[in-house]
Amino acid sequence: MSSAVSILALSAAIMGISLLPTPVQSLAASATGPATVDVYLPRGAPGRGCDRVLPVRRLVARPRVLTGALSALLAGPTAAERRRGYTGWFSQRTAGHLRSVNLVGGVAYVDFSPFSQLIPNASSSCGSSLLLAQLDRTARQFPTVKRTVYSFAGSSRAFYEWLGREAPPGRIS
Repeated sequence: MSSAVSILALSAAIMGISLLPTPVQSLAASATGPATVDVYLPRGAPGRGCDRVLPVRRLVARPRVLTGALSALLAGPTAAERRRGYTGWFSQRTAGHLRSVNLVGGVAYVDFSPFSQLIPNASSSCGSSLLLAQLDRTARQFPTVKRTVYSFAGSSRAFYEWLGREAPPGRIS
């Protein structure tokens, strides 16, 4: 190790600064091994907003980390997370419902097998806010994702009509 690098590392250690990359930075840094991502889940009472979600860490396979993060979200909270008070719309019943993820020009197009029958209460105004917060925060943690468009079996109209919302601009069928 060069003396300049040694001095920088020692200075950072003394000042309590980490020179290690953050999880999102490390996603681009290495193309092998698992990646650490965040999955966003609600915990406790919603408080003033229905869209309050908090990150929990998961390991996913590279290179498709966005797909891995969304798949982990659809599997719902782990038993340990449930014991710590994390909940949400997703569970083992919704695991495996991710059909595809395509990133085009900063827009993540995410297609699901329909799971509306598994979580019918998500269509309330508070419920849809929570569901979209879980999905959006999980997808938008990555700097390459600026917007999201969700669909059921290729139909974004079906997904957003289920939530009682208008579909965003983008591929709509």
